[in-house]
Amino acid sequence: MLVKRVNDVFDLDEFSTEEALGQSVGDAAGYKAASLFKSDFEQPLDQLALSRDVSALVAITLYNESGASLSASLASLASSVESLFCAKRASCASLSSKNSASVFASSLDVVSVCILVDGLECLSDSAAKLMQSFDIDVHREQNECGEMTVHKRSVSTTQLKTLADKIQFEPISEQERWGEVAAQALTVSDGYSGEADDLSSIGASNIQLLLCVKSKNAGKLDSHWWFYRCLSVYLRPEYCFQMDVGSAPTANTLSAMWQKFQSDDRIAGLASSIAPMEPESPMSALELWQYTNFSKTIFQDWPSEVACGYLSVIPGQFSGLRWEAIADSAYSQGEVKPLDVYFKGLDTLSPYETMLYLAEDRVLCSELVTHPGRQWKLDYVAKAEVITDFCKTWPELYKQRKRWCAGYLACRLDFLVKVPKFVANPNIEARERASKVLATAYHSLQFLLDWFVPALVGACYFELSSVVAQAYSGSALLSAAVKASAFVVFFIMFSEFLLSLRGRLDGLALRLFTISRKVQASFVVVLGVLAMSSPGAWVCVVLCLVLLLSQAASASLGGDRRARSILYHSLLVAPLRPAIAFGLWTYAICNTHDNSWGTKGLDKPEYLEGDNNGSNGKSESIRSRFLCFRKYTVLTWFVTNLSILAGLSAISGSQAPVLIPTVLALLTAAAVFPIAYRLIFQQDIKIL
Repeated sequence: MLVKRVNDVFDLDEFSTEEALGQSVGDAAGYKAASLFKSDFEQPLDQLALSRDVSALVAITLYNESGASLSASLASLASSVESLFCAKRASCASLSSKNSASVFASSLDVVSVCILVDGLECLSDSAAKLMQSFDIDVHREQNECGEMTVHKRSVSTTQLKTLADKIQFEPISEQERWGEVAAQALTVSDGYSGEADDLSSIGASNIQLLLCVKSKNAGKLDSHWWFYRCLSVYLRPEYCFQMDVGSAPTANTLSAMWQKFQSDDRIAGLASSIAPMEPESPMSALELWQYTNFSKTIFQDWPSEVACGYLSVIPGQFSGLRWEAIADSAYSQGEVKPLDVYFKGLDTLSPYETMLYLAEDRVLCSELVTHPGRQWKLDYVAKAEVITDFCKTWPELYKQRKRWCAGYLACRLDFLVKVPKFVANPNIEARERASKVLATAYHSLQFLLDWFVPALVGACYFELSSVVAQAYSGSALLSAAVKASAFVVFFIMFSEFLLSLRGRLDGLALRLFTISRKVQASFVVVLGVLAMSSPGAWVCVVLCLVLLLSQAASASLGGDRRARSILYHSLLVAPLRPAIAFGLWTYAICNTHDNSWGTKGLDKPEYLEGDNNGSNGKSESIRSRFLCFRKYTVLTWFVTNLSILAGLSAISGSQAPVLIPTVLALLTAAAVFPIAYRLIFQQDIKIL
C-alpha cells in the first residue's frame, strides 16, 4: 500500500504522533489545565507544554448543543484526521532524504482540536457528560479567576471514533439522530476508492485536544476571538479550520482541503461541500427544500462565484483558512488587518453594521479578496464533503434564513462598495482587476434578483393568470375562476407580508404561511397545466426541464454521489420553490432590525439583552434606532418591489407568456454557467 511503502522508505513509523505530542494516549497524568485572560495568555499556555507549529488547528464552537451531536462531529473528524495524516505521509514520497521525512513527522504531523465552550450556564448535561469521558469535570475544575480555562488532553483518533459506543445519551432519539449523521459520513468515506487500506495501515493517530471553557457566555464571535487572537497566535498553525457542532466531515474532507491549499499559495480560504442528510420523507416540503437549496448552493452558486472571481462565503459548518492570510503578524503596521475587520462585530455597531455582521464570515471573505496590499483568493473543494443536519421546524428555518438572507444582502453590498477602490489601485494586476469587475457584475445581478424576489414572483403569477384567462376566455366561468384564484393568491401573499412585519412566528403566522405555500403551489401547478395550450408554452417547459436538470448535471460532472438524489428531490419540490423563496425573503427583510442568532434559543435581539422591562432610556433609544432602520429598509424594499411589479405586469403578455420565459431563461443561464465553465476550463470531469 502507498502509506506502507512510504513508511518503509523513510522509516516514518518511528516518528509517531505520540512522540510529537510528548504524551501517550489515555495518560491521565498528562492532563493539564491553565487559566487565561485576553491580556495574558502566553505564559499560562506555556505551562501546558503544547505542541506548536501544528499542521492544522480545528475550532469547534459549543453553546447548548447536545453531547450526541458533539460526539458525532468528533468521531467524523477523527476519521478525517487519519485521512489527512495518510495524505501528508504519502506526499513524503517525493522527499529525497530521511531527515526531511523526520522533520515532517515530528512537527507538521500534529493536529490540534479546540472545543470552545461558550460559558457553562448553557452547556448541556450530555455535553458535560461527554467531557467527563476525557476525565474533565468542567463544573468542578473551572477556574473562576480567569476569563477562560483551557484543559489539555492527548487523545487517539480511535478513542474519538468510539465515543458514541461508550456513552449513552438521553434521549435515545437524539443519539439515534446524530448517529445517522455520523453513519452517513462514514458511508460516504467508504465510497472513496483506494483509501481504505491506506487508512487502516496508518493506525490510530494522536490529537492534541484542548477543551476551552469561557467563564461566561459572550457569543460565537467572541469564541472565534479566543481561537484566532489567542490559540492560533500561540500554536502557529499552518491552516485553521472551523466547524459547527453537528457537522460531520467525511474521511476525505481534511485531506482534500489540505491538498487544495498546497496547490496554490494564493488561496486564503476554502469552503467545503455541505451535504445535508437526505429527506426522510418525500412529502416533507421542509426537508426537500433545504436539501435542494444546499445542492443549488454547492453545485451552482459557489462554482459560478469562483469562476467570476469572488466566492462570497466560507461556511461556518466547515471551512479552512490559511493562517498566513489572516495573522496580524503578516501585515505591516499601516495595513488594515483582516481580523480587525472581522472582530469589529464585537464592538457597538450601527443598525446597518449589525445587519452586515449577521454574516461575519462573509465580511472576512470580502476583506481578504479586496485587501489593497494582497491578492488573496477563495475557493471551494467539491470533494471535501461534510454531512450536516437540517432545521427540523419551519420556525427554525425562518429564523435561520432571516439571519442568513439579511447578512447576505448587506455583505454583497459591502463587497460592491469596496471593489471600485480595489480596481483603482495601480499596484493590482490587470487580470485581478478584470476578475473583480466580472465578480461585480455577477454579484450585482444576484443582489437584484434577491431584492426583487417578491416582484418577480408576483409578476410571473400575474402573467400566468392573464395567459390562462385569455386562453379560456370563451368560458366565462373558468376565466372568472382563474381571476379569482389570482386575487386569492395575491391577498394571501400580502397577508404573509403583514404577518412577517409583525415579526412573531406564532400559531397564526405559521398557519397562514403554510396555507400560502400550499395555495401558491396549487396555483402554479393547475394554471401551469392549463397554460400548456397557449402559444410559446413549450419554451417554458424546455427551460424548466433544463433548470431542473442543471444541478444534477453539475453534480454528475464532478462524479458526486448525490446527482440522482438531487434530480429526484428537485422534481418533487419544484412547485413550492417560488412560494418558499417569497416567504423566506419577505420575513428576512421585514425583520432586519432583529440581530439575534435566531436558532438555539437565541431569538432575542442583542440590543434588548438585560433590559427586560424596557424602562432603560438608553436601551429604548437603541431600540428606536433599530426600528427606524427597519422602517426605512422595509419601505424602500416594498416601494421598489411594488414599482417593479407594476412595470413588469404592464409589459407582461396576455396571449403568450413573455415575462415567465424571460425569468426562466435568466435562471437557466445562471444554472448552466458553472457547467459550461467546467466543460471548457476544467479537466477533472467524471460523469456518473
